[in-house]
Amino acid sequence: MNYLAVLDYDHLDNALFLQSFAEALSAQKNTRGIILHGDSRYTERLIQTGMLTDDARKRSSKDLNHRLVALLADSGVAAVGINAYQRRTVRYDGSVLTPDRTFLTGFPQDSHLLLSNLVEDTRSAAPLPYDLAEMARSLYRLLDLDELFVFPKNESAEIPLTESAHLLPEDLQRLKPPYRLVSFRSFGRLPDLKETRLIE
Repeated sequence: MNYLAVLDYDHLDNALFLQSFAEALSAQKNTRGIILHGDSRYTERLIQTGMLTDDARKRSSKDLNHRLVALLADSGVAAVGINAYQRRTVRYDGSVLTPDRTFLTGFPQDSHLLLSNLVEDTRSAAPLPYDLAEMARSLYRLLDLDELFVFPKNESAEIPLTESAHLLPEDLQRLKPPYRLVSFRSFGRLPDLKETRLIE
């Protein structure tokens, strides 16, 4: 199974969530995941030190990418971390998002790619924090991935029975279906989808 999983702003600042996520990832068999993330509340702490907002968002995403790779390594998960602007992995020209399909789909099975939302803005040749929901939808479609996974706002061992949009984290509210809601338990059982909830 080749999939995209999205880690949102609030979950990225939750140490317990991230540890449970790493453990679930280590339990998967025959999967290859792109783990997409943006920044977190760490951005606000950087701003309080006097850093400009745009610079803080970029610094937060870069630091998180390094920290997530280390966290996954501690759980025995093979993962490579990269910011989307590096190696021209994902480019944006002001209207179209263009991923390097060969690179993004060419890493080994049973390994994972941690990808930040800092894309290359070809107009300025500078990193640009791209909207997380739009980037997730675009990569899922353009890379022909099997599934798109999102953790509900209030994570638990079970997926809530209701299917309303309020289950989505705040920065993913505009994510268009289809996607699957997952819990730690169901995420760790991939590629088995029985305990995930498809939102169409």
